[in-house]
This record gives sequence, C-alpha cells and structure tokens, in this order.
Amino acid sequence: MTDEEFEHQVKDNWFVHWWKTITREEYQLTVYFASEKEIDEKGRETFRRKPKKYRAKKLYSLKPNYIKFKDEDDQLIEIRTHEPMNWDLVKVY
Repeated sequence: MTDEEFEHQVKDNWFVHWWKTITREEYQLTVYFASEKEIDEKGRETFRRKPKKYRAKKLYSLKPNYIKFKDEDDQLIEIRTHEPMNWDLVKVY
C-alpha cells in the first residue's frame, strides 16, 4: 500500500462529534472541470474531467456553469465556466 492510498484520520469521541454537528456546517465539494474536449468521427463531443476538492462552510449557488460558496477561511469563492461542470457534495458536519 502506498502513502496516497492510506489516509490517517483522527476520530472524535461521540460528544465532540455531536457538538460539531450542532454548531458547524461543513461540506466537502469536489468539482470536475472539463480539461480536454474530444470529438469522435460521428461528431459527438466528450469531455475528460479533472477533479478539484474544496472544503466549504456555506453554499450560495450550485449550477452547471456557476458555483458560489464560502470556504473554511471565510473566503468567498465563485467559479464560472463556459462548459458545464459536474460536482459531488458531501456534508461533513
């Protein structure tokens, strides 16, 4: 097993976890940006996508071409693209 496959996480006790779920909101947002556009012989377009991960604490907008959120450092982040992007959103707390 390589270092990239193993990720060590410290687990909170039940009280700390419960308190964080009540007092905080935190999301893990993975945005898949179109990196390469391929056109096959029939004229169909396919996209290869690269993921970027963010930790968000407040979400304002999640649309195919526009994402707006506030990260854990209170920075307002807006992502606009011409090509549609995909995303995965997981609520941590």
